[in-house]
Amino acid sequence: MLPMKKGLIFSLRIQTLTLTLISTQPQVQPAIFNSIVCLTPLRPYANTNIHSSSARNMHEALQIHEISNIIFSIVYYDSVGKKATTDILAVALTCCAFQETALDILWHTQVNLVRLVKVLPSIVERSVHPLQGDRDLEMLRKPTDRELSRFFYYSRRIRRIVYSPHGMHKDCQDLMILHKIWNLYMGNTVLIFPNLKQLDFPQGKYAAQFLDIFLATPSISLSVASRNLNATQSSNLYGVFEAHSPGFQELDFGDFDEIKTIRISDNLSSLICRMPDLRGLSCGSELISAEAIQHLANLPDLRKLRVPCSSSDFLQLVGLGSKDTKYFPELRVFELYEENFTFKLSHFIQQIIPLRLQTIGINYNELTSAGALHAFLRALEDGNNHASLRELTLHHRKLDRQRTTYVFSSDIIIDWPIIQPLLSFPNLRALKLDIPCAFELGDAALHHMAKAWPRIYSLSLGFIAGWGTPPQVTLSGILDLLALCPELEHFFIPFDTSVSPPLTIPIEAIRTNITYLQVGNSGIKHVDHMLPVATFLKRLFPKLCGLGGAWLFVTTKNTENAQRSWEEVLALTRSV
Repeated sequence: MLPMKKGLIFSLRIQTLTLTLISTQPQVQPAIFNSIVCLTPLRPYANTNIHSSSARNMHEALQIHEISNIIFSIVYYDSVGKKATTDILAVALTCCAFQETALDILWHTQVNLVRLVKVLPSIVERSVHPLQGDRDLEMLRKPTDRELSRFFYYSRRIRRIVYSPHGMHKDCQDLMILHKIWNLYMGNTVLIFPNLKQLDFPQGKYAAQFLDIFLATPSISLSVASRNLNATQSSNLYGVFEAHSPGFQELDFGDFDEIKTIRISDNLSSLICRMPDLRGLSCGSELISAEAIQHLANLPDLRKLRVPCSSSDFLQLVGLGSKDTKYFPELRVFELYEENFTFKLSHFIQQIIPLRLQTIGINYNELTSAGALHAFLRALEDGNNHASLRELTLHHRKLDRQRTTYVFSSDIIIDWPIIQPLLSFPNLRALKLDIPCAFELGDAALHHMAKAWPRIYSLSLGFIAGWGTPPQVTLSGILDLLALCPELEHFFIPFDTSVSPPLTIPIEAIRTNITYLQVGNSGIKHVDHMLPVATFLKRLFPKLCGLGGAWLFVTTKNTENAQRSWEEVLALTRSV
């Protein structure tokens, strides 16, 4: 352990070349203030020149590292033969010991690579439009071996890149320079980012030209938003993918948006079939062939799969296999698209059990019956490991486009027996049932949920505009839920305000981190209910500053009246 005076915490401010000590015991005067007046005059060590012309082009973290290295070298060599008992030497040794960790943290995630290329003194910035702040990056000469060594000293620390062009370098000049260096001086034998694990291109158009730089690194997770690419960009992108496909472990084309065509993507299907070590795949809105689905189903290490395919597509595959065939043996995250939520979904789950799914997402357009939902949940209860499931989401796609005109399905009722199978999953952390149907759940059902899922942090039951029927849950039920689920931070459950709220609120139910509450079709039936409800909400959610409800999604006379009532309740919460 490094020697240091007890009770002292050291912080270093390199920019001003001062050392500051903060004492946890104010009555003790740090000895350093009595013995140290100023730092030893700077002298170059290890051939380091802090006055080089390249210093102003470097990332701030690099300047801090180099200056601190000089300071600590001076302290160390000026103390040769001395025991490390003084405060200043303890500071130096401590900071030197942590400098590698600090640099790893600073460089771990990058949003562009301008800072990295500016490590090279041969890279200079030139102002193009001073008033607009635009600048060009230019490589004046070939980097020397020493400069490249310094470049790799930092590039090897980068673990994740979420690429977005620098505000002053809008033409991806950082990638252009890296690509030039890689092509001319390094080639395929040298890895610029040997420890890179995750690469994200939220704008896919920047990926096609420069992916070779990154994909030379093995075992990389790649995410590319491809929905806005033109035909040429898409073709170039898949060409690069296929060249590196055997080494891919994870490929992400973004979240599911909307199937705009029924045409299968031959490029993506072919690419999938060429990846034997794939562990994760998100297809975005791209449809894939039956051959690609079969390849995915038989992959031994596939853990994450998000595809816009339906249970019918998978059932065709299951029908071709033998009874002993085990599909998706290691799958943990599964998301698919159902045009109609029918009994086929439960049949598919029954065909691929046993499962150990942790996250399940179903995107659908229509729920055909409450029985289809119940059968699906029963299939999960029977076939999925009970301790594994963490998140379940049913997302209604039509509501994204028709929130102001969609009518609740009055002939489908979701009651307690329908969703009761979910009580078998004690480690459930998030549940979202985005279903525009009538919900008939009361305080007793809420109590059973709270007892079954003590670690749940997000709970949303029904369409966010409301349950299509007067809610049976009371404020007592909401209080019970919050008291039994201490980690619950996000919830949507409409409630009946006509029943008097509880007078006593246990401290474990209070949520200071909830500032906005969605009340759905909860109504204020009488003006006398406003003050008790406002008082209860203020005590339960001390920092509540906003309320939303059905009026945000459906415009009727009832929703307009509800909006006025809840606005008055919100105003009362600020005065009680």
